[in-house]
Amino acid sequence: MIRSTLRRLLRRAPQAPDPSPPPPPVARPAPAPAPTPEEEEPQLEVDGPGLRAWVDAGKAPLLLDVRELGELEGGYAADSFLMPMNEVPTRLGELPKDRTIIVMCAAGVRSFGVAHYLREQGLQDAWSLAGGVGAWLQEGGRHVVPPRKDNLRLLSPVRVKAEVCSTKGLGDVALGGVVQAITGEPGAWRYTVRVAPPQGGSRRILTVRSWLPYTRPPSPKPTSRVPGRRRYTEMVASQA
Repeated sequence: MIRSTLRRLLRRAPQAPDPSPPPPPVARPAPAPAPTPEEEEPQLEVDGPGLRAWVDAGKAPLLLDVRELGELEGGYAADSFLMPMNEVPTRLGELPKDRTIIVMCAAGVRSFGVAHYLREQGLQDAWSLAGGVGAWLQEGGRHVVPPRKDNLRLLSPVRVKAEVCSTKGLGDVALGGVVQAITGEPGAWRYTVRVAPPQGGSRRILTVRSWLPYTRPPSPKPTSRVPGRRRYTEMVASQA
């Protein structure tokens, strides 16, 4: 009787749960790598006082004005290299690789893009002038306003005669160039022309008693003449 009572009690006793294996550990994701600082934009700009400090310290940068003809006829900084922005890629060989280049425009926007492009092309000492050409004029740069002329203007393409090139040490062949400055008065105009020698680079030369019509050699493919097309001009005399 005692045994049967114990059996009934054991049946009523709550069954202990079967031990189960612990759950597998939850795999935690690997920690994300620490964020790397963004690559800093290269310093491309110099302001007017900074450019003045460079010049006063003896640095002789090339002032590259990339504005268009209509803007340049309103005035530009003396001794600037006048090269409209859209001509820079095709005339890259005229720019020095061993000299600081200060790119200027009206406000500093176009010049920033050109300076960045020049850096990409290996001209690592190219800078954009913040504030445009006016920033340099405020620091004492000389403002030049070219005379109004109908026959030969700024940026006109010219061809410098072989004898002129020879006296300048540029070889014995005629060279093409671009008018960069006009001074003087009617009947005694003086033209500063930048020519591009075959070995690369460019040089400014001063010419006087300017021009005779110059006709380009005939093209191998016949082309129709474009109305209003600027003619080349041949420089016939020079002065140091």
